[in-house]
Amino acid sequence: MEHEKYSYVEALKWLANKYGVEVEETFVSQEQKEQFQTADSLFIINSFAEKFFIDQLFKTEEGRDIGLSYFKERGFREGIIEKFKLGYSPESRTAFTDEALSQQYNRELLLKTGLIAERRQPAG
Repeated sequence: MEHEKYSYVEALKWLANKYGVEVEETFVSQEQKEQFQTADSLFIINSFAEKFFIDQLFKTEEGRDIGLSYFKERGFREGIIEKFKLGYSPESRTAFTDEALSQQYNRELLLKTGLIAERRQPAG
């Protein structure tokens, strides 16, 4: 999917065609299409989050000083850290939200992933 920049469905069709597997398509309602599109969008957002947190661990001073040193103190080798795609969440509570929104990700879908939360200010 990532290599060819295909959606999940397009990737399945491409693989089926490549290996000579016949795919029987069925009618999909508009509601089902919207659900599939939402699922694709959530997958894309989660992929973005994965890259964001990994980059925070390896490519920022804060991530290396706090996160990476913590993992190494606990006996994690870099190969293990990379294999399990461990990352680091910056001290700033809004770092991920700010970056995701600046990259034009939809706030409602971000909320749906559970990666961000609405913070309500107390009335006062």
